[in-house]
Amino acid sequence: MSALAEQAEQYLRLRRALGHRLDEAARLLPRFVACLDAAGVTTITVDVALQWVQRPDADPTSSVWARRMTVVRGFARHMSGIDPATEIPGCRVRRGRWRGFGCAGGTAVARPVIPLVNGVVHQRR
Repeated sequence: MSALAEQAEQYLRLRRALGHRLDEAARLLPRFVACLDAAGVTTITVDVALQWVQRPDADPTSSVWARRMTVVRGFARHMSGIDPATEIPGCRVRRGRWRGFGCAGGTAVARPVIPLVNGVVHQRR
């Protein structure tokens, strides 16, 4: 069992001990970790998270991408306390496109992108 798989199990046990049901996380998180292990990845990054979240096996217009991202973000927040190189993805998954920013160092910066007239894009502060 990989170090990430062990951390995922510990994360799920901890969350359950705190009273969370985690039905979806218990199903999705092992799949995410298996994908990371298959790719030889040992640290969660925004790019790797997006590759898994946006896999073509789910309809991008459904809520699957958002649910996957929620699970990945929770685990990434947990892992950021263990591995400082962990990146926490932003939280905007909407209408088949992911919108958000992640940064290294275990901190999350998620500023929604708001398109304006003539294609000019601004960020909320």
